[in-house]
Amino acid sequence: MKEEEIWFVRIDEKNDNIHLTEEIYKNHLQYLTQITSEIKLIGGGFQNVPGGMILFQTANLNEARKISESDPLIVTKAYKYKLYEWKLKIVSNKANC
Repeated sequence: MKEEEIWFVRIDEKNDNIHLTEEIYKNHLQYLTQITSEIKLIGGGFQNVPGGMILFQTANLNEARKISESDPLIVTKAYKYKLYEWKLKIVSNKANC
């Protein structure tokens, strides 16, 4: 990570009306693992609430939306997401991303 880089931040929130199956979750992890060969991506789940966050780099906002909307968590509507374009201003020299 470098100052002035543009990253996208996706915040995922559980949809209480849709049951998250083991298969959906497994497909979600496989999907994210697959795209890490193509883009920079960091992701994980929140420990205190259902949901998670993904930080990733793509060419533009449209590509970021396409990646997000192809994720099985979102396709199945088990989760909804918000997507933000994030310009880095401060990066610690200890950040090894």
